[in-house]
Amino acid sequence: MRNNNNQNQDQSLDPYFVHSSENSSIVSVTPQLTGDNYHSWSMKMRRALAMKNKYKFVDGSIPVPNEDDLNRLAWERCNNLVHTWIINSISPSIAHSVVFIEYAIYMWNDLKDRFMRGDCIKVSQLHQEIANLKQGDHKITDYFTELRGLWEELDQYRPMPQCTCHMPCTCLAMRNAKDFRAEDKVIQFLIGLKEEYQGVASQVLLMDPMPPINSVFSLVMQQERKLQYGVVHVQNTPLEDNIGLDNVVSGQKQYGRGRGGTSHQGRGIGNGNGRYCTFCERTNHIVHTCYKKHGYPPNWGRGGGNSYANMVDAEDTESKTNLGSTSKNDDSAGITLTKDQYQNLMSLLEKNSLEAKCSTNVVKGSNSISLFEGNSLLASFDSKQNDPGWIVDT
Repeated sequence: MRNNNNQNQDQSLDPYFVHSSENSSIVSVTPQLTGDNYHSWSMKMRRALAMKNKYKFVDGSIPVPNEDDLNRLAWERCNNLVHTWIINSISPSIAHSVVFIEYAIYMWNDLKDRFMRGDCIKVSQLHQEIANLKQGDHKITDYFTELRGLWEELDQYRPMPQCTCHMPCTCLAMRNAKDFRAEDKVIQFLIGLKEEYQGVASQVLLMDPMPPINSVFSLVMQQERKLQYGVVHVQNTPLEDNIGLDNVVSGQKQYGRGRGGTSHQGRGIGNGNGRYCTFCERTNHIVHTCYKKHGYPPNWGRGGGNSYANMVDAEDTESKTNLGSTSKNDDSAGITLTKDQYQNLMSLLEKNSLEAKCSTNVVKGSNSISLFEGNSLLASFDSKQNDPGWIVDT
């Protein structure tokens, strides 16, 4: 049993062996050869023939045998099979020009001589296409795939030279040449990206040594996914807004008559809110609204009655005013003033009021002086008109 398996394996490795399932239509490369796509087509065709162990019939490894050779019949069968596979993989116009070539190796070399040898104009066009290629509205994957296809086609026309010395070279000339070409590809890829990827491009250009093109492509893909799904930026509420809101809520107080409240002021005011000032050590207000710490209002103590009750009523009025203004204007609800800002604003308003009064008094005083001077001048003129003068008696 083992001998049969080994015998079948040996037959599959023989290039002259043709399986019963192999026919003229089993191999067909798409897209077909049209002339401009020879490099990609030849690579696909070479792989298809190697998969069937028939590439040796076109690369010169198996030469054309003589007429009296024992393998002549087997060679002709394989040659006709490979010839048909190539004809099925090229366009009808090109196939018509090579259909009369008898041997597959001659047809393969004819196609290679016609389309493989690219001229300088084609190389220049490829350089121009690579330089002008931009991402535009395409995705990163589509843009990179198109750019890489141009690179591979250019490498077919301008392949990287390989060292053919018998002894390995010790200099870094060939290695540096490969590194320079790899860096050129990275820069060409980054230049064609859109504006939102310029941040990643700047970071890559600052790296030393520059990463390979596949790593750069992975970084740009991460940036694309980040822009696609977006990042939510949460804005924290300022601390001043929270403090202002707490003051407004804590400023809502309820007072009742009777003896229900526990306050050291007596029966007049009921204290059920539990507010206590740590600065003056008194109840019914907190340290943020303590007049003893922040200053008393201008009309403090003029209304008569208990001064402590006036302070509590003033605190209630201030809290209700803040709460009403907050609910009235939703746009300015988040705007609050600190104590220092409030005092500076009040001092500025008082200063402007005093300057206005002083300017008014100065204008009035100047008008009085002008009126007095005018009256004095008029009186002097009238006295001169009514004076009869002296009469000299001779």
